[in-house]
Amino acid sequence: MGFSSHMKHLMKKEFRQIKLMIRFKDFRLGLMSDITPVLPKSTIFSHHGMNVVIGRDVKLGKNVKIYHNVTIGNRRGIGKDKARDIIIGNNVTIYTGATILGNVKIGDNAVIAAHSLVLSDVPPNMVAMGAPAHVIAKDEKPQK
Repeated sequence: MGFSSHMKHLMKKEFRQIKLMIRFKDFRLGLMSDITPVLPKSTIFSHHGMNVVIGRDVKLGKNVKIYHNVTIGNRRGIGKDKARDIIIGNNVTIYTGATILGNVKIGDNAVIAAHSLVLSDVPPNMVAMGAPAHVIAKDEKPQK
């Protein structure tokens, strides 16, 4: 192997390492989607928005707090889910690992518990928990 071919090989290897570093950096920042929804400036991401996926049909209210590993998106082509956007109200908290799918409206001041699967509307000032999620009042204790 000549000097020039050896240099080409090293440059290719170096380029691959740089590409991997960039991909790793993007992954760490949670920038894994080409779909960019419009997010209000008051949206708060816990843990830098790590692994948060927000579809383009999502409309977020003010002061929404989203923890890591949250997915919010539409279920295209399933039932009546073709027409409406997902609407998240003001002052909503969505905890770690929650998934919100379909034509769902989350009311103001609602809380989505960790690892919940929300497939239907959540009224204002309520808590959604479980998979699939059921709604309880904020001061109500969950049934055992």
